Amino acid sequence: MDTIVSKNMLPGFKAEFMAVGIYVPCDNELLFLKRAYSSSRGGYWCTPGGRIEQGENALTTARRELFEETGINIHVNDLELRSTLYMRYPGGCDFVFYECKLRQPLLSKPDIVLSPNEHIDFAWATLQEAEYMSLIPGEWKRIVQTFNV
Repeated sequence: MDTIVSKNMLPGFKAEFMAVGIYVPCDNELLFLKRAYSSSRGGYWCTPGGRIEQGENALTTARRELFEETGINIHVNDLELRSTLYMRYPGGCDFVFYECKLRQPLLSKPDIVLSPNEHIDFAWATLQEAEYMSLIPGEWKRIVQTFNV
């Protein structure tokens, strides 16, 4: 069974958690991070992001996760919420996923400081290149829905 990604609530949906992903554009490319092999879904590529903690909303989580995972420090007003998706991993793990994006593309590629416990590499890739990366399950489906690829 494949990962299900939907803009509509799925039948029997019971969210175990909420998470965000952040699209960071620069020079017609997006930033992707390669997950550490010791982490969940290790070795796969994904956009920066993570789980929403108590007291946070999607945008404050996106700001925090972007800084923790890459060292990129932005103001929460630099972000916009693009969409809310309902995701189901094989085996029935349901979660709500908020897609955030920088309001304006970065003018230049910043130095990336990875959190080594979470990620082991980063890459800037066009949407066409991203299609052929080993993306975390559901990532390409999210990209397709968000960017109408």
